[in-house]
Amino acid sequence: MREYLTMFLAFIAIILFVIAIISGFLMKSGSDVSDNLLGEDQIGEGSVTGAKISDGTITDQDISDAGISKIADNSISIRHLNSAVLDALMGLTNLTIVDFGDAETNSIDGSLLKDSTVTDAKISDAGISKIANSAITSDGIKDGSITLDDLSSSIADILSGIGSGSSFQGNVIVDKIEYSTPRTHYYSLGGEHFQPLATVDYASGGGCGGAYLISGEGKLVAPVNLPEGAAIDSFKVYFYDKSTEDMDVYLKAQDLDSCSYVEIAHVKSNANSGYYSSEAAIEPTSNVVDNQHYAYHVLAESDNWSSSLKIKGIVIGYTIGEVQ
Repeated sequence: MREYLTMFLAFIAIILFVIAIISGFLMKSGSDVSDNLLGEDQIGEGSVTGAKISDGTITDQDISDAGISKIADNSISIRHLNSAVLDALMGLTNLTIVDFGDAETNSIDGSLLKDSTVTDAKISDAGISKIANSAITSDGIKDGSITLDDLSSSIADILSGIGSGSSFQGNVIVDKIEYSTPRTHYYSLGGEHFQPLATVDYASGGGCGGAYLISGEGKLVAPVNLPEGAAIDSFKVYFYDKSTEDMDVYLKAQDLDSCSYVEIAHVKSNANSGYYSSEAAIEPTSNVVDNQHYAYHVLAESDNWSSSLKIKGIVIGYTIGEVQ
């Protein structure tokens, strides 16, 4: 009987030992698990960020399905995606993307287009549609909001006229073309343009040129056509004079609304030395051409014409500020 009791106690001891080993293992495992588990209150605010996802600090394996639902809306933007992700999503490489909020109004301007910072490849069809129609206009160039610095050198050369050999092809439609500073032009008439006011014998041109009545008293007249708005600056008359008689030459404007003439300039022959010219002073109150109300002409008269007294021609200098 004593022998059986000893065997029973030994069996109980073995069972308790096994139970102790198993309990110790379970307790250690539980401790390890609890050490690696964090409650929601132990995760810092904003500790899961787009930047950490971008640089690989936090990976897909670090975020449970429940955790994904707790990421704030719009907290991951395009700038948080790395190039590999963009390539996979869009099939594009070497692509620079910025948030719409980072793009400034009017960030695509003339200077960036000029120096190729912004190229056709960087503007989508949708983006092109958002660039205002006729964004570069003549008004913008005129008021200075668009300068030559905003345009390519070839366009600037054409517009400013400084391009060597630049030329236009096709139609150019503008309201007007103004000179940077007013330019002086010249209008000339030869003897062949003159004819008598009355039916008398006269000569104009031929030989050495010049116009005159064959003899006696009379007047020769020639029409003048100058641009609207031109300012008449000078009036020079060319003579052939081997006579002792004189000739008076006038630049006049006929008032079309009345029976009157306005004298703009007057030259009188003053020598008998052959070929010479004489220039007149201009009447400043009537020197601006007004083709709507006046017709212009040159009148030459003498009391005793001859082949020794001829008007060779006239040259009128005028200034104008725009192309006619």
